[in-house]
Amino acid sequence: MTYSSPIHKSGFTIIELLIVVVLLGITSSIIVPLFFNSSSSFNVHQEFQSALTYTRNRTLTSQCSHEVRLTTSGWSVLRDSDCQIDTSGCPLELNVSVSDPYGDSLTGGASTASLQRLIFTPDGRLYQRNSGSGCTTLPSSVVSAGTTLAITPSATLRLDGLTAYAAIQ
Repeated sequence: MTYSSPIHKSGFTIIELLIVVVLLGITSSIIVPLFFNSSSSFNVHQEFQSALTYTRNRTLTSQCSHEVRLTTSGWSVLRDSDCQIDTSGCPLELNVSVSDPYGDSLTGGASTASLQRLIFTPDGRLYQRNSGSGCTTLPSSVVSAGTTLAITPSATLRLDGLTAYAAIQ
């Protein structure tokens, strides 16, 4: 008895493999940058939200007032130069640039139509001013709960002065 098996050709030709590799390359070159585009509004908002949270926490732990300054060209974080609220002279001099734990300056691209200054104080409060720089006096009251501030064309900032809550919506 003889056993014979039919010969089957299986597998892909080199042409088929090359076509698949080329199609995968084209597809990945289009799709991958969409996930890692650092200028996307999602990344800008996430970066700004992280800076707000970091500033609030840093203010409470260092017992030094901090400010997030929003302008038409972007935002930056500043700290009180002497970390004291003076009763005479200049109460707050918010003019020292703040860096993150890695030494990078806290600045970014989220912006507003006009100057907005969000001042976090060591007692866990949030104040808002829309003018001036250098020597700063605090407004008479904290930001009202539920206050919104337009940032970039697609997002708003929700604020609560009693808890120093600031979040992008």
